[in-house]
Amino acid sequence: MEFSKRLNLLILGFIFFINSILCYGKITYLYTDFGREAFYPLAILQGDVLYKDIFNIYGPFSYLFNALLYQIFGANINTLYIAGIISSLLMLCFTYLICRFFSDKLTSSAIVLFIMQTIVFSKFLMNFIQPYSFAVTYGICAMLISAFCYLKYTQTQKSIYTGFAAFFAGVAFVNKYEFFFYPVLLFLFIIIFEKRKNLIRDITLFALPGGISFGFLFMRGLNCADLIDNSKLVLQCAQTNAYQYFTKNSMGFSVEGIITSLLSIIFLITLFFVLKFISSKIKNYAYYLILPLGLILFLSKTQNFLFQGLPILLIILFCFNIKKTFSSKENLFIFLCAILFSLKSIIALIIPNGYGTYSLPPLLLALAVIIQFWSSKTDVKKSIVIILCSAALANTFMNILLIKDRTYEIKSPAGTIKNTQKAADSYNKLINYVQHSTKPADKIIVLPETPLLNFLTNRKSDNYYNDFTPDRLEAYSEERIIKRYKQQPPEYFILIKIPQKPYGKRAFSEDYGTKVFNWISKNYTLEQTISDDIPILIFKKI
Repeated sequence: MEFSKRLNLLILGFIFFINSILCYGKITYLYTDFGREAFYPLAILQGDVLYKDIFNIYGPFSYLFNALLYQIFGANINTLYIAGIISSLLMLCFTYLICRFFSDKLTSSAIVLFIMQTIVFSKFLMNFIQPYSFAVTYGICAMLISAFCYLKYTQTQKSIYTGFAAFFAGVAFVNKYEFFFYPVLLFLFIIIFEKRKNLIRDITLFALPGGISFGFLFMRGLNCADLIDNSKLVLQCAQTNAYQYFTKNSMGFSVEGIITSLLSIIFLITLFFVLKFISSKIKNYAYYLILPLGLILFLSKTQNFLFQGLPILLIILFCFNIKKTFSSKENLFIFLCAILFSLKSIIALIIPNGYGTYSLPPLLLALAVIIQFWSSKTDVKKSIVIILCSAALANTFMNILLIKDRTYEIKSPAGTIKNTQKAADSYNKLINYVQHSTKPADKIIVLPETPLLNFLTNRKSDNYYNDFTPDRLEAYSEERIIKRYKQQPPEYFILIKIPQKPYGKRAFSEDYGTKVFNWISKNYTLEQTISDDIPILIFKKI
């Protein structure tokens, strides 16, 4: 009897385990942000200080935490993989637990399955296992734990839960500052709806993660002037033309994004009513629709287009159910949490390879809140479950298609990565060159944004000017960079010709960064070119 009650969790756990095995080493991106996530904690262990020696646009927690993991378990790619697995499992568990406050087991399981197959084990950069930023994934995990603790407090009235809620809100905030809305929302609810006798304690617990993180950095030599300089540079990055272009095209803030979202809403509503009608006719066999619908969505590549207008749709549903939402502080809290967190993707939820991808868990929690208002309508819930499970199945097919060729090993002292044959051959040649043609003390700067090589080969870089995406380069100014390199010249530059289409540019040295490239060309000799995959140019100091 107990086994049957937990069968849904056992099935989800088994799917998670299979995904973990199948994706091992295959969802690591070689040429973009993940290199920073691997290298910065190693640089911290080697004595560099965030915001002083290392330019950083995020909070300190994720890098300090991963540095601690390196210290305990070793600076290895497997350490980060396990960290990603555990944080993802926690995120899914607390998503399920929060869903169960509002929805039944089947609906909650469908939501978790969809999140798991769409973003957690996505083969794109915006995944949860080897993400573009652990600050985002750790932050979401902490926010969900905090939200669960607050809901638990409303259920039990035990003040210890508001303490935990406040602490994990602090963890979320010190990971990535865009989580600032969440502690504000949490404390507003605590002040307005709950007893205030523990407010000072809760504020102290909220401040504790930030106090420990920044206290450690100040002990290592950080000062206020360093923080101010770093913050100014972050603001400059946000004001660049390249970043504005990126925001418009990668986050859906455009007329095209609005039109596509409206079309997706029409498509999703139409599909919902068709399924509702069919479900009412074949009540006992409705769930058999999941396989054919999943195949149709996969073949037509519409499984994620369906959800692009989800933030707008939820707001519309909120307006239609405003009295019911306001009837419960728990409903209102989760709904506001989801909408506020998804503001960067409010126009268009571009998944699974857009920055709004990480808004999906809280948005689906808001969906769980809305679904409870239709708890007596079996066909409604059944149709939603079919859509979520079919989309999850379609994304499973897509993920299998994307990783089936990633079987060739890239071997390094810091672990093994698997990729396509061309990418593996190219990167193995690069690692081999670094290991046999450079000295351990040599400084190697990999451009435009790939310090993963430094991590895999344990070579130092210039940690302040080592990310040359168009927005960063525009904010730094090429004159400032050249001045720095003249004062502290590295032994090697390695240029990887990564297309910069999201920023409206072709590649570094072609239509941006030409001054820096010309300086490199005059002061360094081209030692080797590797062209198996993306062209790689290796320059050595004259």
